[in-house]
Amino acid sequence: SKLSLKSLILKSAKIRLGRGGEYKKNVEFDFSAGSRVLIVGKEGSGKSTIAGTLAGQVSPSRAKAWVFKFNGARLLYSKWFKICKSIYYIAPEYRTENTLLSNFTSLDESKVESKEMQRLIDVLKYEHFSFLIESGRAIGRSIGKNSFSSVEKALMQIAYALYRKPPVVILDNIWLDIDDKRINESLAWIESKLPDTVIVCFSSKDNSVLNYDKKYNI
Repeated sequence: SKLSLKSLILKSAKIRLGRGGEYKKNVEFDFSAGSRVLIVGKEGSGKSTIAGTLAGQVSPSRAKAWVFKFNGARLLYSKWFKICKSIYYIAPEYRTENTLLSNFTSLDESKVESKEMQRLIDVLKYEHFSFLIESGRAIGRSIGKNSFSSVEKALMQIAYALYRKPPVVILDNIWLDIDDKRINESLAWIESKLPDTVIVCFSSKDNSVLNYDKKYNI
């Protein structure tokens, strides 16, 4: 089921972020429904660790130092790990090479209702997603292992986020750091389409791709 998020605080009284870094005290990140947040840090500063923790991608044994405050209630990561499955993490790697439609719907194409198909097509009509429906690659056709470039796979994931409308979208720093026009414009576009979604961006440098409500330096 989709997470109903009003507010989320991720904090730690004492934690070491990044490779070989010093311990930091009273680390805290605050997110509210519809907020756009940028977390900036140099390479090796712990951005991916924080992103993975928010997305529930880190094992509970590695995240004991973190405490969550979700809609005002205190949660240990072991509990957050179980309830955050509807959060969408746009990570460096694309996780499947199935047909795009089956990836979007988790359904067999023959069972997808026409209105769901139309919703998908409406998303893919956007300028930078249109490559996904050329030659029918997005609909009912398997794609080869190297059919898409890295940027195209990122755009595919951004399209998925728009289609699913998750409560939280987390963007790994690699996609902002390459400063690709198609990615930046697509992110700005989904920002306007997902007013209630928390969008958390990680980057090695400050930027203005989105209209950020908060910026954190780590």
